[in-house]
Amino acid sequence: MRPTPRKSQISLALAIAGASLTANSAHAEGPFLITDRVSATPLLATLFDGLADTLVTTVNDSIFSTDNQALFADGMAGANSSGNSGLIADRATDPTLVSLSAGIQANIFGVSSLTNLDFTTSNSLPSVGVGLHSALTVGLNMGKLGVGKIGPIDGSRLKLYFSYLSYDLDFSSASAQLTNLGMNLQYKIAPPIGLSFLAKWGGVDLLTGVNYVTNRATYSGSLSQTSQDGAGSQLTATFDYDLGVESKVFYIPIEVSTSLQVLYIVTAYGGAGVDLNFGSAGLVGGGSGDISAVNNNLPESGYTAKAVLDFDTYGYKASPSLINTRGFLGAQFNLSVLKVGGEMTFSTQGNTSFGLYGRVVF
Repeated sequence: MRPTPRKSQISLALAIAGASLTANSAHAEGPFLITDRVSATPLLATLFDGLADTLVTTVNDSIFSTDNQALFADGMAGANSSGNSGLIADRATDPTLVSLSAGIQANIFGVSSLTNLDFTTSNSLPSVGVGLHSALTVGLNMGKLGVGKIGPIDGSRLKLYFSYLSYDLDFSSASAQLTNLGMNLQYKIAPPIGLSFLAKWGGVDLLTGVNYVTNRATYSGSLSQTSQDGAGSQLTATFDYDLGVESKVFYIPIEVSTSLQVLYIVTAYGGAGVDLNFGSAGLVGGGSGDISAVNNNLPESGYTAKAVLDFDTYGYKASPSLINTRGFLGAQFNLSVLKVGGEMTFSTQGNTSFGLYGRVVF
């Protein structure tokens, strides 16, 4: 049964009054916005603007709250601190002249949160951070290049490493832009010792340098959110989005490492380091879509608006921990001039990484 005109007018008036009170209480500002609001009449504007303000407040106070954004951005900043530490030097070989390396490393921060990745179902942003790094590294034996004694520094014990790689990755609903750039010095503070014809201790290496790592990862999806009152009015925002995190980290490693070669074939190594991190990570991206507004008492609402997601302006910005301490373990298989290995890094800040590399040593 259709409502009588009198009842429809009363219901509509009550809805407008309630929406007016709701609109006056709306306060949240965040990445989710409803813009370009156009209404056929001032009364409908009051009704649906109230629902729109309620929806903006609800979404920004729940899914995109500052706390949720901070967990996600902090996780990405943490994952990219000490970005490509497993790829910047050779910890298991003593090159006669030069080494050429290629490797890839994945960093994870907040492993326990991996089950909470889809905010459209969990009503929360994930608190896990992921960083993917890759690098090409050239290592030079400075003693073989004519560098002799420089004060207390013996050029024959000094290695210089240059790392660089920049590339883009595209998947069906995700993309990544990665850059690694670094220069590091490695000095043999204790020389190698042959323990027997079966084993050789690699001595102790000290490494430091400067490195710059950027990582921008985004993925695409869609989201639908609804606000309604008790008088038959409903406003729904449906839109596509691109959500991502961009991190830029400059770090200085200070680490010591040692190694043990057994039967020439296998070299095990490990060490510890401290990294000084400078940089930031923040949510980026956005999206837009249409607003649908309906009322049971009206054949046409006469109300239009646009749903907007703007992380470039309102997204949370984070910074990695200034000091990151870590330990690492690795193993390398020695196949003549070709070396193939892997390395695990464990950070006290919650960052875990695993890297694989191939190296040619002359």
